[in-house]
Amino acid sequence: MRYKAIIFDLDNTLLDYSQSERTCMQQALEHYRLHEELTWEEFWSTFGPINFNYWMNRIQNNHDIRQVLEHSFTDTFLRLKREFRQFREISETYWGLFCSSNHMEPNADLILEHLHGDVALGVISNGIGEAQRKRLTTGGLFHYFDSFIISDEVKCWKPDPGDL
Repeated sequence: MRYKAIIFDLDNTLLDYSQSERTCMQQALEHYRLHEELTWEEFWSTFGPINFNYWMNRIQNNHDIRQVLEHSFTDTFLRLKREFRQFREISETYWGLFCSSNHMEPNADLILEHLHGDVALGVISNGIGEAQRKRLTTGGLFHYFDSFIISDEVKCWKPDPGDL
């Protein structure tokens, strides 16, 4: 059987979302010199659950990614009782770093190179279009794909609860 097309997810399939998130967050904290007074474990164990909650509720709260991040940083530093008020700035710093990150899963580039030209390649992602397109471009993978369906651009998330 010969396939006509292969559709990929991106995060933790072709792109290493976890490594990008961790590395870029650590860089953002260092940029604001927060790593000097706050351990990574202390920050991440607080930020992670708060951010996850905002991310999961973003659609019903009508929040874009920048609002999710800003609220997450705000609540994290309030909960940690830290004097830090540059919530919007650190959100933008992190987001810029994340969008330009290019951490790939092992051999993702080799797999795409092998498949490219033999079958149509597409992406279906629940990520944010701005980040997904920039990360693929930075990693040199964007040109492999014939089509993109990114949830925040089409306003439909996978899996769609209406289809279950």
